[in-house]
Amino acid sequence: MTVAAGPSEAVPAPPADAAPTTPTSHVEIIPLGAAQEVGRSCVIVRFAGKTVMLDCGVHPGFSGLASLPFFDVIDMSSVDVMLVTHFHLDHSAAVPYVVGHTNFRGTILMTHATKAITSTLLRDFVKVSKGGAGESGVQGSRGLGGFGRGDAGLYTEADLDASLERTHVINFQQTLCVNGIGITAYRAGHVLGAAMFMVEIAGQRILYTDAAPTTPTSHVEIIPLGAAQEVGRSCVIVRFAGKTVMLDCGVHPGFSGLASLPFFDVIDMSSVDVMLVTHFHLDHSAAVPYVVGHTNFRGTILMTHATKAITSTLLRDFVKVSKGGAGESGVQGSRGLGGFGRGDAGLYTEADLDASLERTHVINFQQTLCVNGIGITAYRAGHVLGAAMFMVEIAGQRILYTGDYSRVPDRHMPAADTPSPPPHIVIVESTYGVSRHLPRAERESRFLQRIHTAVARGGRVLLPVVALGRAQELLLILEEHWAAHPELHGVPIYQASGLAKRAISVYQTYIEMMNADIQAAFAVANPFAFRHVTHLRSARAFDDVGACVVMATPSMLQSGVSRDLFEAWCGDARNLVVIADFAVQGTLAREILAGPAEVLTRAGARVPLRCQVDAISFSAHADFPQTSGFLDTLAPPHVVLVRLALELLFEGVHGAGDLALVSSDQGATANDREGAPVAPQILRVGEAVTVSYDPASAPGRLTLEWQGGPGADAVADAVVAVVLGAGPAPPPRLSRLDAARAEALRGGDGEALALVEAELVEALLSAQFGPAATDPETGLTFLEVDGAHVLVDCKSRGVRCADAGLKARVERAITRLEAAMRACPLEG
Repeated sequence: MTVAAGPSEAVPAPPADAAPTTPTSHVEIIPLGAAQEVGRSCVIVRFAGKTVMLDCGVHPGFSGLASLPFFDVIDMSSVDVMLVTHFHLDHSAAVPYVVGHTNFRGTILMTHATKAITSTLLRDFVKVSKGGAGESGVQGSRGLGGFGRGDAGLYTEADLDASLERTHVINFQQTLCVNGIGITAYRAGHVLGAAMFMVEIAGQRILYTDAAPTTPTSHVEIIPLGAAQEVGRSCVIVRFAGKTVMLDCGVHPGFSGLASLPFFDVIDMSSVDVMLVTHFHLDHSAAVPYVVGHTNFRGTILMTHATKAITSTLLRDFVKVSKGGAGESGVQGSRGLGGFGRGDAGLYTEADLDASLERTHVINFQQTLCVNGIGITAYRAGHVLGAAMFMVEIAGQRILYTGDYSRVPDRHMPAADTPSPPPHIVIVESTYGVSRHLPRAERESRFLQRIHTAVARGGRVLLPVVALGRAQELLLILEEHWAAHPELHGVPIYQASGLAKRAISVYQTYIEMMNADIQAAFAVANPFAFRHVTHLRSARAFDDVGACVVMATPSMLQSGVSRDLFEAWCGDARNLVVIADFAVQGTLAREILAGPAEVLTRAGARVPLRCQVDAISFSAHADFPQTSGFLDTLAPPHVVLVRLALELLFEGVHGAGDLALVSSDQGATANDREGAPVAPQILRVGEAVTVSYDPASAPGRLTLEWQGGPGADAVADAVVAVVLGAGPAPPPRLSRLDAARAEALRGGDGEALALVEAELVEALLSAQFGPAATDPETGLTFLEVDGAHVLVDCKSRGVRCADAGLKARVERAITRLEAAMRACPLEG
């Protein structure tokens, strides 16, 4: 296609009634799209009372209004001129919408070629939006239509024609003046007709290239995507000088499915240059295959040799667990992290795992590698076999990430290194906060004394552990003690973990990574060939006839062999449970440390807790003296603490809130609890829900406990509804809408039902998020929450919001509201 340059066209002055803006002493730059994403390019520049819009495109990954820039952030009538750099849809396709459906009154400028090609492309775009077959590159037959405007799409061909009539052309190297704004076009070299624009306002020159370079900043950004104020899903982003590093990539052991992942949606994963994995524990490594298989991450993955070898073994077991099989990697039950939005495939497949391992490169301790201009050095962390601290150097700034580390050597691991030269920033774990570990000799003595006493009285001892790491440490301690005490030789020690047995070969391979004592012992005999330890294949194969010690997974007692044995043994006062690792909030291990009189089994029964429970920490995490001494030695100017186990205690509101996400598996269901202040009463409802009342509480508190499942959940919901119904009557509007909905259901009036339910959604959103305003013409509902704007189509349930977190909150609320308006079938 040949386009003649032609003479420049006169540019009319903007309307005299345009809304003026107050001049400022600084230039305001407001991205309405494409700030941290690729799509819907649109940037506002304001200075000295003038406003320029640079590009006006749609996002190819969204449909309808959700694909548009966030025009509601500004007053469109204040825009003096819109400059479109080129014809691609993510830069031009929203122009007719702005002309036809906002109060924009300014001038539109683009080059001759851009105008000619845009006209062709957007006619195809309109066709696609109506459901026809088009070639403009939008997503499918619906294109961007169908959101609040039916088959008309975002706009019509008439809107397109109107926008083209308002569009004036500019030549390269030509300067035009629009309402006191100087505009010069330069070749961009991107596509035919693409331009860069130099905008001059009151002596200030702003060049807009439409490119998306990363501008180096003078400060280091540290963004925890997990494990900032929790223990689990460790993942930290470090950004500086246009480089991005991801430190660890794990899952949370207390949650399942997508809820267990770090908050990857906070960043553009394609911007990550390198991912560094400190060690093999699932809360640091188990999300790596998900990132490789299900995000646009294209960076390099680095870990030590031992970490890669053991991670491969652990995550194959993890995938097996996620599919509903029996695994030992420490995840929650036979469902693991599967069944959440991906069916039996879990979070990822073995193919995703294989792809991540192919992308993974190895690094040795004390070795420095350079990845895309980023210097990376690995140091020993002393936590588990292969665990590393990473020193990251970007443009002269040194950032040390410790991961999980220990400054005290144990039976098989050396202490963490002291990196040199010292870093400018240290990101350090603070799992134990200001707590102090007992001296190691004292902990070992107490551990052995408690076990010896328990088996001497005929008791069973349960040691719930992670399959790799602390398990090997405790086995070394028990093996030595049993060898020194012949009277214990008739008391068996069982290791209920085939995974740990298989991993011993890895320990033997990387013996040089362990401490000097183990290396010396290995020169004579294999210290991990235990004479007094028997491998236990399963709980069913266990002959429970007397005193014994069983080391079983998982460590938090969520499920598996450790949970089975705990439920079998917890009622006998002779028995002992020793929690030897950090007990994560929300797990049974944490619960029993509080000394409850009863515990809830996976079958939903309340059983007494008579066995002894003790916490003797062998967790290889630094305590306060270790961390403070480490930081005193390094003396960094800046310290960032992560893995803070923060607990917030607060009073609940008069309403049914979110149920906690509780780990579960097949045959081991979630145990749910809700409370609300009411008058005293005690009852059992439908053989499914136990209702109890604590007369000592003030105000009186009713507690509901039930075994998770659709049937029991429905009964519990009904009980909660009755209890909360004893409070104030619902607002008249909700009562009216509820009655109207019931009438529409009885009459089979689908159209009336849809209208009433849309109004119900709007009313309930207003009750939850604050006052809502609905446009009667478009049916769109506007919310303002903490200064952020939300646009909701209550008919289609679509949500638009610049704040991704708030958008997700509103979408979850709508999902729950829709579920509440549907019948809930009971099981059986």
